[in-house]
Amino acid sequence: MSDSPGQYNGQPQPSRLEQIELLLLQTTASLNRVSQQQEVNTQAITQLGDKIDRLADRQDSFQVQLEESISELIKTIDYAVDRTEELVRRFLEQSSNGNE
Repeated sequence: MSDSPGQYNGQPQPSRLEQIELLLLQTTASLNRVSQQQEVNTQAITQLGDKIDRLADRQDSFQVQLEESISELIKTIDYAVDRTEELVRRFLEQSSNGNE
């Protein structure tokens, strides 16, 4: 038993137009999946950009706090050195006055 034209293994074969239509539907479905993935990727990139911005802001804040802390530490050290010099000077004056 032979197949008639337009049949393969007893199954009707789609026409050329139906094949093209099927390819277009498959292509459209693939493009829709790609579009959805691009949307997901865009959202992920946006979220990462926002996180990077927040981290940069925090880093700037920490930098300012660090600079302020260093400045305060330097002032404290300067004060301690000045007080120590004053105490040593008084001690030396008292020692020299006591030995006269």
